[in-house]
Amino acid sequence: MNILKIPILKRLYPSVIRRILMIMGKNVINLNINNFIFEIDIRESIERKTFFLKSYEKDRMSFLLNNSKKSNILIDIGAHIGFYSILTSEYFKQVYSFEPNFRNYQKLLKNIKQNKLERKIRTFNYGLGEKQQKLKGISASKGELIQTSGFSISKNNKTGEDVLIIKGDDSIKLVNKDITIKIDVEGYEYDVLKGLEATLSNNNCFIQIEIWDKNLKDVLSFLDGLHYQKLLTIDGDTFFSKSEYSSTY
Repeated sequence: MNILKIPILKRLYPSVIRRILMIMGKNVINLNINNFIFEIDIRESIERKTFFLKSYEKDRMSFLLNNSKKSNILIDIGAHIGFYSILTSEYFKQVYSFEPNFRNYQKLLKNIKQNKLERKIRTFNYGLGEKQQKLKGISASKGELIQTSGFSISKNNKTGEDVLIIKGDDSIKLVNKDITIKIDVEGYEYDVLKGLEATLSNNNCFIQIEIWDKNLKDVLSFLDGLHYQKLLTIDGDTFFSKSEYSSTY
């Protein structure tokens, strides 16, 4: 009998293993996913979850790739430590990874280097938004546990890590391209999209976005105005493509 099939033990197992590893001083672990190596920290919530699953957003990523066959370019906005940028790198000629959080960015650089992807993945240690400005970003913590995957930028933050925001269209100067865009920015997605209006208008983009409820109406209206059609939602992420190209995806 597999005791991990017992619900209560299945829930307790990750917590027990995390505590044991932390006591042993093994917070940082190299994790192999699809023959790519990621340095993760089990104190970070999403990295810990990925450690136990041995995969990352499999259904969402599969749908993204299956609908990006025309695209040679991935723009990963909110790259965290590189799960999307690295795991999908063999499917794109060029990857642009944007990550404003300093801790995440350092991990991103390390993971790109140890997978020898420096020539394919270009990295940017700033956030994208509607205009250039400096804001604050915060992430939750509890004792020794951290949640930098939930790093959140807001105009309302009075404290936190300093974050440089650049208008997306000023950073991404692409025209008449087939582009795949993944956006996971913890509630800042509407600002990101507004800063990418020219990019979205002048290119054929396939988009994956985590949309917070507070932004849903604005995001749907904005993308509809640019002739992007909602396809479906998988595990909280919503996919869009330009309506005139939808039949080709």
